[in-house]
Amino acid sequence: MAFTVAGPAIYTITASAGPNGAISPLGAVSVSHGSDQAFAVTPAALCHVVDVLVDGVSAGAVPSYTFHNVTTDHTISANFAINPKIAIISPNGGETWYAGTKQTIQWTYTGDAGTKVKIKLLKAGKVAKTLTPATSIGADGKGFFGWSIPLHQTPGYDYRIKIVSTTKGSCSDVSDKNFSIIPPLPISVLAANGGKNWKFDNQINNPVELQTGYRSNR
Repeated sequence: MAFTVAGPAIYTITASAGPNGAISPLGAVSVSHGSDQAFAVTPAALCHVVDVLVDGVSAGAVPSYTFHNVTTDHTISANFAINPKIAIISPNGGETWYAGTKQTIQWTYTGDAGTKVKIKLLKAGKVAKTLTPATSIGADGKGFFGWSIPLHQTPGYDYRIKIVSTTKGSCSDVSDKNFSIIPPLPISVLAANGGKNWKFDNQINNPVELQTGYRSNR
């Protein structure tokens, strides 16, 4: 009589990964009954692990996972996301803004950086004021905020802007270099500078000539 000796049972662990990362080994992995099998989870550059699902149940944002004493088939899948990032476009250094004017602060963002940002004005590296505690982060990776600079804004050549996500504090950016805020342009009256009485119709027949110019106190 012939006897057949059966070998150990073989099981399959199916491994998959979403975009922006990898899992190794990948695909259908054969594992002998009672054996262990490890998987490495690696995000791509500037990305991170969001979650690892083992048989449909979250194992957390782990860098690796090991199946111990395998006695049945399993699945494992890794999900990744791009690291959230905010980058200031303007003012990013070298700009000169006049007090009393309206300027546009601009930035870009990637990943899940939240829905709102806080914008601060820095002077000499310290917070001078909060321009807005929460404004929309923008759309399609771009955002902007209109700032009306007060006429009484302290002049200086050491200003920077800081933008911070209101929900992800580690996601922020500061102007690369200083920008300047200087006094508004003075107005010099060249006509009607005293000693004349004008009638109302002089607005048309004798217009006032104005000249502007900036004299730096730097």
